[in-house]
Amino acid sequence: MWTSMRRWALPIAGGLLLILIAWWWIDLTRGEPKPFVKPAIVEGRNLQVNYTGSYCQDGSRLDVEERTDQVVVTVYAWEYPTGCDDRGVPYTLTATLSDDLGSRAVVDGACKVPKLQRYTDCLER
Repeated sequence: MWTSMRRWALPIAGGLLLILIAWWWIDLTRGEPKPFVKPAIVEGRNLQVNYTGSYCQDGSRLDVEERTDQVVVTVYAWEYPTGCDDRGVPYTLTATLSDDLGSRAVVDGACKVPKLQRYTDCLER
């Protein structure tokens, strides 16, 4: 009886370990919201934002939510899961809006996060 249990223990433990690693990796790559440098650059339907990220950045994405009165733009960036220096690196992301911006305001979605509201890029000028 114990022999058959031992035979299954290693594959089950290995499977659980793989599930935990996958969960950790998926959580890691969701990214943290990053405020962008104002103003956003808009030409027709093309929107461009610049932001300061990490030297160890592994990826980023730009989420755009278009509303009738505003366009909420949120930058998400993630880093390699290793240590890194604090050197800031400029990055640029672009998106295409479904319609011209017109009179709609561009709003930084990251600046709606309470812990980021005091970042320089979130303060009203």
